[in-house]
Amino acid sequence: MLRFSRLIKFTTLHYSIRNASRFATIIESENCKKYCEEIDTKFKNLKSGDLNLSTIETDDGSELKAVIEEDITSVTESIDGLYDNLALAIVEKNELDILSKCQLEFAAGAGGVESMIFAEEIFEMYRKHAEYKGWTWLAIQHETVPPAGLRSALVLVEGPECYSSMRFEAGTHRVQRVPFNASIMHTSTMSLAVLPEPENAELTIPTNEVKIEAMRASGPGGQNVNKRSTAISTYEY
Repeated sequence: MLRFSRLIKFTTLHYSIRNASRFATIIESENCKKYCEEIDTKFKNLKSGDLNLSTIETDDGSELKAVIEEDITSVTESIDGLYDNLALAIVEKNELDILSKCQLEFAAGAGGVESMIFAEEIFEMYRKHAEYKGWTWLAIQHETVPPAGLRSALVLVEGPECYSSMRFEAGTHRVQRVPFNASIMHTSTMSLAVLPEPENAELTIPTNEVKIEAMRASGPGGQNVNKRSTAISTYEY
């Protein structure tokens, strides 16, 4: 629990003052406590395994040493998984996290050709991530420029929890490096928008908010436009 207390203190001090109390409330939830306690227990087991391993290094206990090393590897992997679960428990959920569809909008930013190359690299990174997660990746629009740069792209992603996994990736991504056609370091940016796509979305517009007008069109058209109300206008208040 000492590690848990330090975690609360650290996040409260380093988070923004406006959200510090709210963030502390989130991290003190039952799920966070459970994962922190499990992590603390695993660390104790890991420390115990290291001590046991050091005591038999000088002894003839090769079989026991192999068993302890296997246990240490297992505990380390368990700790990594618990950290992932803890991160998910800290992140506040919303009603859109259940969506299995989202749209990713890529756009090159400041930096000219280098920013387009960077945007293409980010595009490929998320494409491979979607492939790794087993998601469907459908490029609706993909505008490239030579040499191998991406100006803009729109992608439809479909898969379990794809929106909840991607929504925090939205924003401006920046890279500082020496471009292929320069000798000094440049800063380039690209933006990524993550748009939720509701399933079976229905739109209902109240009739009292809509006004439909039918009138006779002006201009050429003969008797058809002079005798029939063919010009239709719809207004929404």
